[in-house]
Amino acid sequence: PRPLYAVNGKMADVAPSDVRYIDYPFDNYQFTTVLGQDVDNPSNAETRTIVLTGGASTVYVSTQNAYVTYTQYQTYYPVWEAYQATLEDKWTAEYQAKLAAIDSADTSAWQKDRMKVSLAVQFLVTLDQTQAQELYSEISQREQALREKQVAPTEATVVHKFALGSAITYAGKGEVPGHLLNQFSMDESEGNLRLATTISPVWGPWTSVARCMPNSRCVQPTPEPSKNNVYVLDASLQLVGRLEDLAPGETIYSARFLGKRAYLVTFRQLDPLFVIGLEDPRNPQLLGKLK
Repeated sequence: PRPLYAVNGKMADVAPSDVRYIDYPFDNYQFTTVLGQDVDNPSNAETRTIVLTGGASTVYVSTQNAYVTYTQYQTYYPVWEAYQATLEDKWTAEYQAKLAAIDSADTSAWQKDRMKVSLAVQFLVTLDQTQAQELYSEISQREQALREKQVAPTEATVVHKFALGSAITYAGKGEVPGHLLNQFSMDESEGNLRLATTISPVWGPWTSVARCMPNSRCVQPTPEPSKNNVYVLDASLQLVGRLEDLAPGETIYSARFLGKRAYLVTFRQLDPLFVIGLEDPRNPQLLGKLK
């Protein structure tokens, strides 16, 4: 179904050629409409552009551009590969049949992999304890190798840019790791967009199952700590500057951009204040910090 809108109570339709589509790897879609109205001449027709996006959570508007953002989460990790490579020649006929049943199930590949990991844990418990612990060690090493190969961020802020003027035009898409706190975590200066983000602690499926064997102590999973970053995108939303890994284990609670500087407050138990220099947008610098 196409979106409908009303002007002075009169319903109007949107032609398919006027809808732009943004690739988004999930099932929930929504239309984002950017609308402009001449406040000095309210009788003039409004300007608008409509984009089919995955969401619109945080909006920042400068005098020249509007930025619509949302957080995109990476929900799939190929951890099953570690179990499969370790156990491929050790399955019993019973468990091979169960794996085949999972493969033929009418569900997503991601869900199938999670079901197979759970089945592998059940299978390992049936083995001799010494053998099972050796296999768990091998699986853990393979999982760590997968984590090191994982280059995509677990969460990312997707930015859509709209140029404002007599007409509103879609001006491009960019992406930076982490999520935004609010609109004060974004700022435009001299054509560049500056953003302050937090990457949440990463647990992931490889830490979802504690290594528990009969009559032995569980090896509890530990997450990767949160990280805080400042990024600079140019007018084309290409990443040109970055300052990363501020206050590991903490989260941004407040951000302000003022001219050539940014001020961040993070939190865990104390409130650290960071001052960041943005004179050179391609090389943000940590100028000072105070707890």
